[in-house]
Amino acid sequence: MQSKSDFVVHLLTVEPGVVASLLAMRESLRIIVHASDAAARTRIELPIQRPDVLVVDADIGVDTAVELIQHVRNRLYNDWLPIVVLSSAPATRDAIEQRAPWAVDFHLPKPLTKRALQEHQVALRRMVALRRVSRSALDRVSEAVIVIDASGTIRSFNGAAESLFGWTAQEAVGANVSLLMPSPHRDKHPGYLSNYERTRHPKIIGVGRVETAVRKDGKQFPMHLTVADISDGTSVRFVGVIRDLSVYQQRDKLQDLIHHDSLTGLPNRAYATEVLAAAAKDPEGASYSVLFCDVDRFKLINDVHGHRVGDEVLKAIALRLRNAVSEKDFVARLAGDEFLIVLHGESDPSVAGKIAQRISASVSHPVSVGDLHVDCSVSIGAASATSGQTPQAVIEIADQQMYESKRARRAQRPA
Repeated sequence: MQSKSDFVVHLLTVEPGVVASLLAMRESLRIIVHASDAAARTRIELPIQRPDVLVVDADIGVDTAVELIQHVRNRLYNDWLPIVVLSSAPATRDAIEQRAPWAVDFHLPKPLTKRALQEHQVALRRMVALRRVSRSALDRVSEAVIVIDASGTIRSFNGAAESLFGWTAQEAVGANVSLLMPSPHRDKHPGYLSNYERTRHPKIIGVGRVETAVRKDGKQFPMHLTVADISDGTSVRFVGVIRDLSVYQQRDKLQDLIHHDSLTGLPNRAYATEVLAAAAKDPEGASYSVLFCDVDRFKLINDVHGHRVGDEVLKAIALRLRNAVSEKDFVARLAGDEFLIVLHGESDPSVAGKIAQRISASVSHPVSVGDLHVDCSVSIGAASATSGQTPQAVIEIADQQMYESKRARRAQRPA
């Protein structure tokens, strides 16, 4: 049974003596040896049990050794596996380094000795331990973390990426990262990478941005993507950290439903209460006014024309009120045919009263619903906050002013 302290070595050689010497050391070095005959082979399939280190005997031939090493690094997309090369001549080692630069972690001379292996074993074990920690940490973070190379090929795909995109690491690693992109970004991505390599001017790299991604089942979703260039002298690498924005989008929609009126789309009473509370706490003191609006004879409109027409009238009035004030001002539907406007920064009662009259005149004209033209108007009461006055008190004053305005309009109406 394998112990946690055991070190799994996969050996590729054509010499039985190399296998025998490594097997002789296994007890004292606490290693498990898997040996393969690499003669005349052009590909390597790693064993089911993932090795901790790959040892390649250069005497299998420089061409074969280089092809095997490049296959592990480039076609198996394995950045995590340490590679040790056994070579009997410095020229052989130099030839492999020249043709597979930065791909080999250690070179050991032949014949292989226990002392030579022991000298490198500590570094190898530490390297494997650090890489295991890194892989474990990446699989435990909540964000998807994906590493790609210069061609856009996925080299690393953590657990969160598997959950987010629906692809397993085995399926994703080795595929192009455009697999995770919808059109037209899928077709343009190679150009993004080549442009960055040519100009070093980042459009995505080093700049967080919101993009659209696609899952294995074809469903698209919003994501926040941050890409960093982690290239070094050994290879070109980019790491992308991805956060799914779907949950935030759903939360924003829920908040929108909570704070807005479903018919008119205006903020509702709860939202208006929050806005007024914030205005009352303004450092400048009582620097706001309230306009309380009521649609005239709205019950009659509903009784004569029906609730469908009444709803269209309310939506039209809501739009007119919103368009009649500036962007900084706040318009809400309180309930039924009652609306509230908060004039931010306006504390002069006379100015607020004139604004109320102007708004009433501008929004009070017929509303067209199909071929029907419904006469409608609004009565508005104005009140400006004074220092220490509660928002509710200001609303009550504006409400009273609105009723006085409505009575005055009724008195002016012909009998």
